[in-house]
Amino acid sequence: KESENGGMSLALTITDDNTSITYTLLPSPFNKNREIGKSEVLVASGDIYTDYVYKKFTFEYEWDFLSAEEYAVLEGFFNRQYELHKYPRISIPELGVDNMVARMELSDQSIVNNCGMVENVKVSFRESTQL
Repeated sequence: KESENGGMSLALTITDDNTSITYTLLPSPFNKNREIGKSEVLVASGDIYTDYVYKKFTFEYEWDFLSAEEYAVLEGFFNRQYELHKYPRISIPELGVDNMVARMELSDQSIVNNCGMVENVKVSFRESTQL
């Protein structure tokens, strides 16, 4: 789908055993990073042997501002992964991500006004398996 600025928009759905929520995001602050686990061995001949152990993805997004209630929803997912010992699942259809188990990180709450508005809220998800 096209966003208002002509670029492609992404949808992020976060789900756990308690609830599910979908956010429509703009791609410019959305990051998809690769993490490659590898072990390199220098053999006697001087050649290098590389053993690739895993390839995982990390997804990051940052909102400029969220209301206190919106932040509380994200914080609920973040806290439940520790309380329930179970990571949330994410889906980003435009990137081929469907119900992927991911450890969630959430930035601290930086409240900027008396209404509880929170600025620069960063969320990240690292592909994983359940605890």
